Amino acid sequence: MLTERGITIQEMRAFVLVANLQSFTRAAEVLLLTQPGLSMAIRQLEGKLGAPLFDRARKAVQLSSVGAALLPSAERLVENFERTVAGMVEVSEGKTGLVTIACPEGVAAQVIAPALKSFINAYPGVAVSVFDGDATSVERMMHAHIADVGLMNRPGFAGDPNS
Repeated sequence: MLTERGITIQEMRAFVLVANLQSFTRAAEVLLLTQPGLSMAIRQLEGKLGAPLFDRARKAVQLSSVGAALLPSAERLVENFERTVAGMVEVSEGKTGLVTIACPEGVAAQVIAPALKSFINAYPGVAVSVFDGDATSVERMMHAHIADVGLMNRPGFAGDPNS
């Protein structure tokens, strides 16, 4: 496995960038590395893979047969990694995700629905699920960690069917 060889996403990103830009110098600038530092990183990656990734016999940067075979998979790997990290950041910033609300019948229509409109406008990437039921079902959902938020009626509340 590649992880057993200690290959890092930074090395794969460097390989993809050099291959796509066909320049160690330009790739180093994009990665904010020195050109010798980038060359060393590529040599380390080649050592871990046990094969050259670039044909160094020519003046221009050209992929070796191993590099050409690796490039499509490496591009997908880097793209998936970057998409995953961006998604995690969006979730941590509250821009995407799922919120599940459990509440008694009547509360969903009278309290939750009006409040959700502004929430959904402010956070369009967050999906909201609302479950309504009796107090026992709300409590069960909270204890089972099915719902993120649980609301209960208090006697005399406008949404309380017993008031």
